Order: sequence, then structure tokens, then C-alpha cells
Amino acid sequence: MSPRALFRAAFGLSIASIVLPILATRYLPFTDAPEHAAAMATLRHWGDPVFAGPYELVLFKSQYVVYHLAGAAVTALVGDAELANRLLLSVAGALLPLSFRVLLRAASRDERLALFACLPFWSRPLVLGFLPFVASIPLAFYSLALVFRLSRSPKAHVAKLAFASVLLFYAHVSTWMLFVVSAAAVCAVAGRLRPLLALAPSAFAAGVWLLVGRLTLGAGSIGDGTEISRMSMGRSILAMPLWIFDVWRSHGDELAAGAWWLGFFLVAMVSVGAAARYSRRALLLLYAPFASVLFLYLATPWRMGSALMLNVRLAPILVLLALLPTRLPRRGYLTSLALSLALFANLAGGISAFVACRAAARTELGDLDRVLASMPGGTRLLTLTFDLGSASTHIYPWAHVGAYHRVRSGGVAGFSFTELSHWPLHYKAAERPPIKEGATWDIHPCSFRNAVDGAYYDFVLVRGRVDPFAGEPEGPVFRPLVTTGTMTLFRKEAGTWPPKASLDGGPCADERPQ
Repeated sequence: MSPRALFRAAFGLSIASIVLPILATRYLPFTDAPEHAAAMATLRHWGDPVFAGPYELVLFKSQYVVYHLAGAAVTALVGDAELANRLLLSVAGALLPLSFRVLLRAASRDERLALFACLPFWSRPLVLGFLPFVASIPLAFYSLALVFRLSRSPKAHVAKLAFASVLLFYAHVSTWMLFVVSAAAVCAVAGRLRPLLALAPSAFAAGVWLLVGRLTLGAGSIGDGTEISRMSMGRSILAMPLWIFDVWRSHGDELAAGAWWLGFFLVAMVSVGAAARYSRRALLLLYAPFASVLFLYLATPWRMGSALMLNVRLAPILVLLALLPTRLPRRGYLTSLALSLALFANLAGGISAFVACRAAARTELGDLDRVLASMPGGTRLLTLTFDLGSASTHIYPWAHVGAYHRVRSGGVAGFSFTELSHWPLHYKAAERPPIKEGATWDIHPCSFRNAVDGAYYDFVLVRGRVDPFAGEPEGPVFRPLVTTGTMTLFRKEAGTWPPKASLDGGPCADERPQ
């Protein structure tokens, strides 16, 4: 078999290994994944009041509508928003190394380095459920490849770049920002600034969003001191490798990461001395995207308004762009070893993800289908996750599991990202649930107050060994309906309730110091 055929086989096997866990796991242990599936289901059934009745569409106030609209379209084809979400995510996983290979070719780099772009798909942004962000990365790489080509031939691909950049903005603003900065750096080094004119349509879209959208959490301006939180430079650097690979509690991802980093450093080592073969401008052109994203990684706040973890989520992109200036000899022992380590890392990472995802869904959710089938369509569900932990992942994976109620039966499932200003769906004023303080209260179930929250919701799904109604708090009466694993579904009983003299301190009142 020729070296090119060997690469194609290894590349295809690597892509299959990282995509298979997504396709093979019905309930992925990704924190925000149910919220995205719920948005897809609502958009797919927009004419149905059971699904869409509580919501209004605010497309121009959001900057990542592409993923949800695409998911709604796929849902219309396959009839299942959960499956549509997994299919879209699988396509994103496959496109990550494929788009990086396109970028390598455009930059006149060795396309075999695309083997290193498979494993970073299984990063913390993915498991946290930042799905629009993850899906936008391949589009950013493709757009950057167009910029490299335009830097050599200014008349080529202008229309493609204009369209891709607009699509990228509506996929995710964070990825669009790092692309714009990287593109500007590449064009400046190449001495060709005219290609940047192709970014004007996406800049106009960004301007519209800045005018009509809102990212703030509580203050009137994003410049308010309470709206921005930063990480120190030292912490940002230390967090970088964790955000690229450290996902599972097992050691499979650590083994895969070790092989990946060893292969990465071998590539860097065999590239030493290659710099002498390039002009200063050629080297700066290759380093420009990495330097741009490194600057943004260190300069971006950890939080802006209701958007969290903005800097650390850039880590997988940063490490892949560090490969652009490297050079692989066509043959040689070290080249073969580096590529073999990348292949091993992809296979080990895929197996680790497969085992962890399947184990998490099987052992930590109980009979979720039974829980979901117990609630009529169009009802309101509140999820209180007192047990955030997982035996499979470092991330709390089931905080939004109640959103699958919206996927299956419509209605409302709280806490919902629908409460956030930058989400493409908002509640209608008459349907809005009780407002809580903070960016999210999905991880703060102790803020539940039965008289206020219980009056709005029809069902309460509790994960953990806590009964929020044990002390008969003021408000409606909820009775257990279904118990499975560590989850209990409570149903509200019909009728009115008299006020009580005692103050409701919430389900965690007994745990607070006196």
C-alpha cells in the first residue's frame, strides 16, 4: 500500500473513531446538549402551540442561529430532534479534521498533519455542550483557508469568503472574532488587504447584533464591572491542556492525550531547521493565525454577561493552529512515529469516549424514557439537580436533562437558556417563568421556592437524594410520581393551598449554619 493510501486509511479510521461514540449514544453526557435539541424541536414545530406557544423567535438578537436552524431542518427529515442533534454533531466531528486538511493545503502544509485534528474534537467545550461553538470551528478553518488562497490570488474565492464569514458569524461570534483577527493578520503580512473587504457583510451582521442584541446579565452595559470576569494569565495557560483533552474520569483520555502530545512534539522537533528554508514573510504568514488566537486566548475574559468560559474554550483551536508553521519530512522514522502516535491517540480517544458515554447514560440516568413518558404534552417541568456529579466525566452532564421533555412533548422545561438574552428563542411575556438571579440557576437548586416556582411548574424532576417538598413548604402540593435511579418525578396536585406562617427557606434550609 502506498504512503498516500496508508494516510487515507488512517485518516478515515480516525474520523470514524471520534464520530462513533456520538452516533452510538442516545443520551450524550454533554451538559447543554438537551437545550440545543429542545431549541431544534421548538423550531421544527413552530406552528404547533404545544411546542412553540410559550416562545417567540428573536433571530437578530442571537449570533448562533445556524446550528439550531440546521437542526430543525434535519429534524424535519428524520422526525427526531435528539437524533438530528447527534447527526449534526457527528458531521461537525468529521468536518473538523477535514476542514483542517483544507487549511493545511491552502497554507502549503503537509495534509498528513490533519491526523492531529481528530482527537481535539473530544474536548471540554464539547462535553460542556457548547455545540454551536464546536460546530463553528470547521467553518472557521475553511474560511481561513480561503483567506490564505486570496492572499496569493486576490480575485479568487471572494464570494465564497463573504458567504462563509456571514455563516460563521451566525454560527458563533467567538469563532468569528478569532477568524477576523487571524484573517487580518494574514492579509497584513501578505501585504494584501483587499481580501478583507469580503468580510464586510459579516461585519454588518455583527453591527446589527450589537445594536439589537444584548449579552449582559443584569447591568445595562457590558462595561459594567459585574458583567466581566477574567482569569489570570497563569491560570489561563495552566488550563489550556485540560480544556483540550481532560474530559473523562477514566485514564483512557489521558493515555490518548499523552500519545497526541508526544506526536505533536515529535512534529515540532523534526520541523526544527526548516525555518531557514522560508523567507521571513512566509514564516510570519504561517505563524500569524496562531499568534492571533494566542493573543485572543490570553486577552479574552472568562465571562462576559451571560456567556461563560470564553477564553478557555479557544484552547483546541489554538493548539491546532500551532501546527501550521511545522513541516513533516516526506519519509523517515520520526515522521512515521509521529503520525502513528496521532493515529493511536485518535483510536484510544474514540474508544475511551465510547465507553464513557455509554456507561454514563446507562448507569446515571435510570429509566429516563419512563420519566418523560409520564408527562403530558405542553406541560411545564422544572429540573432540580442536587446531585451534579458523574462517575464518568469531570463535567456535570445532566443539569439540563429535563429539556428532553420539550423535545418529546413541547411545553416548558426549566432552567432553560430561553431565559438568556442571546438565545434565539425567548419566552413570551405571559409565559415567562419566575426570574432567578445569576447567569444560570441550573446548578443552584437550593434557590427553589415552592410558593413561587411550584405555582408555575406542573412537574418537578429531582436528581439526587433530596425531597424539596419534605417539609411541606408553602405553595402547591407535589407528590412523587416516578422514581428511577437517583431521579424522582413529582407531580403537582390540583387545588388551592392556604398560606403558611413559617418562612420557606428552600430545600437546603436545614443544611445552612444556624
